[in-house]
Amino acid sequence: MVDSQHRRKALRADATAITHGDKTLPLDRIGWVSYTAVHTATRRMLGPNSYDSDWTFECGPPGSGVRDSIRITFMGGGQAQTPPEWASLVAISQAHLEPRLLAEHHHRVLGGETVEIAAVTITREGVVLRSGVLPWSEVTAGVGNGFVHVHRRGVDRPVASVPLNRPNAVLIPRLFGALGSQ
Repeated sequence: MVDSQHRRKALRADATAITHGDKTLPLDRIGWVSYTAVHTATRRMLGPNSYDSDWTFECGPPGSGVRDSIRITFMGGGQAQTPPEWASLVAISQAHLEPRLLAEHHHRVLGGETVEIAAVTITREGVVLRSGVLPWSEVTAGVGNGFVHVHRRGVDRPVASVPLNRPNAVLIPRLFGALGSQ
C-alpha cells in the first residue's frame, strides 16, 4: 500500500486503485502498465562524474493517452536507493494488475486473435517478425539494460528488442513463457 505525497500531490495505491493528485484509476479499469529504473553516469573531463537515477511508473485505461494515464517519476542522484513508493507501486502491479492483464492477453492469443504488445506482434503460432513467424517452441524473452529482448532459442543475439517503458512490455517474458508451454 502507498499513502504519501509526490510533487505536492497525494499518491495512494492499494489492491483496488491508484491515485495521483486528482486522477484515480481502479485497477480493474487499467489496460496497460510500464515501469522502469534508469541509472545514468555522466563522465566529465574537467570535473567530477555525476550519477542520476530515475524510477518511473505509468499506467492507464486501454487505448489511453498521456492525458488519461497516471505517470509518476521519482528522481535521485548519486547512489540513490530505490524509492519505497516506486517499489510498492511495482509490487501492487505485479500482484494485482499484471495477472489479469496476462490472463486477458493469453486468452485472446489462444482464441486466435493477433495481439500487439509494445510493438511486438503475437499470434497463436508465435511471434511475427519481418522474416516470418518464429514459433513458440523457438522463442525466449528476457529483460536487460532497460529492454525486453526476444530471442530465438539458443541464439544470443535478439531478434527483437523493445524498451521497458512501452505499455505492457513488462508482460512479454511471462506471456511468452505461458504461450510457449502450451
